[in-house]
Amino acid sequence: MNPTSATASAAASTGPAIATTNATTPTTTSKVPPSLLDHLTTSLLSSSFPGAHSYTIHVVRSQPRRSHALFPWASNVHSCKVFQQELLIVLSEKRGVEVGDQGEKDFLPVMGLEAFIYTIPSTSTLLVYISKIDTSGLAPTGYTPMKIIVSSFVEYVLKFPFQAMRRCRVFTFAKSHGQYLFPGSKENEKKKVLDDKGLVRWWKATLGKAVKEVGKTEQGTKRGKVGMWYLVPGMSRLESLPYVPDPADAEGGSNWIYGHPYRTLSSPLHPLSRSTTQVTDAGEMAFWDHIPCFPDDPKARFFHSLTSSTIAPSGNENDYDDVMNSLGSATFASVALAKSQAEGIERERERERARLREGVMGGMEEWWERMGWRQECCSGVLTGFFCLANGEDGPEVETESETESEGDQAPQEEVETEEVDGKIDGKDLTATTTASALNPTASTTMTLSTTRRLKKEDMTLPHVTFIKLWSQFHNVDYAEEIGLAPETGKMVASVRKWEEDVERLVGATVAGGAVSKGEDAEDEDSAQRERERTQKKYEKYVKRVVEVKNPEMAVGQKRALEEQAQAPAVINMLAPRKKKKVVVGNPTAPTTVE
Repeated sequence: MNPTSATASAAASTGPAIATTNATTPTTTSKVPPSLLDHLTTSLLSSSFPGAHSYTIHVVRSQPRRSHALFPWASNVHSCKVFQQELLIVLSEKRGVEVGDQGEKDFLPVMGLEAFIYTIPSTSTLLVYISKIDTSGLAPTGYTPMKIIVSSFVEYVLKFPFQAMRRCRVFTFAKSHGQYLFPGSKENEKKKVLDDKGLVRWWKATLGKAVKEVGKTEQGTKRGKVGMWYLVPGMSRLESLPYVPDPADAEGGSNWIYGHPYRTLSSPLHPLSRSTTQVTDAGEMAFWDHIPCFPDDPKARFFHSLTSSTIAPSGNENDYDDVMNSLGSATFASVALAKSQAEGIERERERERARLREGVMGGMEEWWERMGWRQECCSGVLTGFFCLANGEDGPEVETESETESEGDQAPQEEVETEEVDGKIDGKDLTATTTASALNPTASTTMTLSTTRRLKKEDMTLPHVTFIKLWSQFHNVDYAEEIGLAPETGKMVASVRKWEEDVERLVGATVAGGAVSKGEDAEDEDSAQRERERTQKKYEKYVKRVVEVKNPEMAVGQKRALEEQAQAPAVINMLAPRKKKKVVVGNPTAPTTVE
């Protein structure tokens, strides 16, 4: 299908919008990468997604903050600093009918993507974990461009890593569930939930599509070949093929490697020149320096089980992030008390490392083999681990040299913390108290020769503000019969309020504080220019209205999809094979086999 040209009109009731067309977007020769919102818009407009649709895309990101829970037992946990961001992409579509008693054709969310972004400046490494994707079942036609948005996001990360990091890795864990981001949406008739086998296949095809698009561009090829790994825990490759085929002519095709990626990938906590990229003896690997513990991740829960830690797994209340951040807060009455608490944490951390060494004698390979026997991976439902990586063999990235003396390191810490968190973390006891005495393994790898400062990013929110918006978005009943009922429906009002709060809190309006600082702020003209600049940034990075006009879906294709959607979801339960019993009676009698 050839896309036809269409022009969007800015809707007055939907806040800022950008008129877009479905014509081919001209390529740019600028070295400045496009924004994520620009890239998603271009992918949506250049696609052949059938029908006429009016979409709104929101990209909401938090500001970087220090993370302690990603690699809590790392050998250089005190010297290698990790920064975490949260990201939420929401695609809304304008309904073709009046919504509730509002008498208007409102935009309602039809799909969402949640991801965690981890930046390690000292090793120039970016880790992106796609934790959740979901549809709401509120699309007028019942179909959403989910595959287009997800593959476009992955393509963008691989081509233009955040903070211009050298190494980039994308992770996800596929597990079928009725709803993730939209509470109550599983009750909607138009929502199509893939079964376990279908979801693993979908992820493999979607990631393969993204890698294929990366290879078509000059920017993508400059970053080197993309490594592709997938693993269905508890199964060998041959056992997984009936459920997740791997034809050579598929997207990504023969480039996929079955198994975990850490036989090849270096540790993200160490510079590439110092990391071992080819491992000969998995038993000697410090696998806790390689395997990240993402929020709500089965790997993090397995680590927690192995260490018997009193600190919660990553993403839960009272995890390592909460515990370590509390040391520099007003929770403790004195610095001495906080220091004593930090020393206790370090002693417990070393005991947990010892449990990992003694409990997994076989190292990396044994850890992954036992991972396949975890309840959430072997309960009869197919799951899948996926990893993409590039930049391992790319050109060297320029870094800012840093002297390794303690006197020179302190001012650098203040600059980094001030730029990232908006405050000076003067009580970072975790980096100075008992690192050398209580963590002897850190002394061998804690000295880093280079470092990079995180750049300030436009239109990002403090972590607390982002969590507030995320909770506001999540605490809505997206069941169509309830949320859109004239007498009880609150969905439309809640969605409108969320969009208004995003605009206000990001700073696109005067209420959000978009007034210039300094003497010129009193001048109305200067304030107006500042508001216009802020509005342009908001439209570039946060929100955009996109009109898509393509030919409608063919009747036969639509009928086939409707029949597929009406079929009940099938969960493939993997039952163990029954062993044959050989009953031997009279030696002269024939053998009976059951």
